[in-house]
Amino acid sequence: MISRVRSLILSIAFIILTTGTALAQQTYCYKQGSRIKAVISKDHLNRIWFSGKHIIEVIGDGTKYKILQDAPSVRTYL
Repeated sequence: MISRVRSLILSIAFIILTTGTALAQQTYCYKQGSRIKAVISKDHLNRIWFSGKHIIEVIGDGTKYKILQDAPSVRTYL
């Protein structure tokens, strides 16, 4: 059991270290079909707020977007 946990932790650490600066990138719909990409990276403080079927707020790199999206309520801070 301990070796499985250790193996999982090492795998996650390897993935994070090999991804470079971008940890995740997602494309969201923004106002009538136009799209933006929100990039969560190690270099910037990014906040993404998902509020079920209401507004997603993406703050990072000096930009701010409010986006309509279906999502469970989740907060992500990096």
